[in-house]
Amino acid sequence: MKLSLAAISFLALAGSSNAQYFSEGWQPGQAAQETTAVYVPDPSSTSEPVAPVQPPKPFSLSSLFDLNRILTSAPAAALFSKVGVNITEKVQAALDVKIWDERVELITDDNYKELIVNESMTEQEEKDRVWVIVMCVYCYE
Repeated sequence: MKLSLAAISFLALAGSSNAQYFSEGWQPGQAAQETTAVYVPDPSSTSEPVAPVQPPKPFSLSSLFDLNRILTSAPAAALFSKVGVNITEKVQAALDVKIWDERVELITDDNYKELIVNESMTEQEEKDRVWVIVMCVYCYE
């Protein structure tokens, strides 16, 4: 069985992607969904707070191709140190750079209802409003 380069590339990309769920998304005219309530402990409670147990992260193929993990691995760091470059320092400096302009309000799942659904404005503001939504998909492991 002979696989073409395109088929191998597709399989590699499909194997490295993952999603928690698939949604049909919001349709015009559909009511906004209510968010679920978050547990807030009673401040008068005298019991010690219990730290939530983090489940172990499942193995994912995308973690194998994580560029930060590859560059900061011991073999790569040793290779770059022979050339005189501290690659872990350079990767950390690149991660610390702010790429989002703080003057532009970032819409997240937590503030969507407040900023979008419950926003109050005049009729003229509604007519003049232009929305630009930029979506970014990334994975932390």
